[in-house]
Amino acid sequence: MKKTFLFCLLCTLLLACDNTDDKPSINCDAIACTQIFISFSVTVKDASGVVIQLDRYEVLDQETQEDLTPTLSDDELEASRQNGTYLLYSDITDSNTPGISRNILFKGFINEEEVIRSAYQVGRDCCHAAIGKGELDLVLMN
Repeated sequence: MKKTFLFCLLCTLLLACDNTDDKPSINCDAIACTQIFISFSVTVKDASGVVIQLDRYEVLDQETQEDLTPTLSDDELEASRQNGTYLLYSDITDSNTPGISRNILFKGFINEEEVIRSAYQVGRDCCHAAIGKGELDLVLMN
């Protein structure tokens, strides 16, 4: 329900954009934003529910191949591994580009071998990140 609401809000704002150039443009001057920080993470488990500890992961824009992988400290990455939860997209991503919509790809690696991938439709309005399509709970099949 929450994802559907955020996606509808994002779509409404995107349709209201002034697309006179190639970059989305929204007038956010009169928008009052909440102080809530929005982030979306991917959880990777095996079929029995055990978390998968990826050696590394990537988040890429499917169209431009821009690397959107969040910068994490060693401690943050280790906490992600322990929980099997990896940051995908947040209010920090594209924070200077309100009205953007992207198709992104999450890729997880163990021993330099890609073991899992999943596609997402994401974006942001004047205030917050949103996810439109994509499964956040991933199951790694052997």
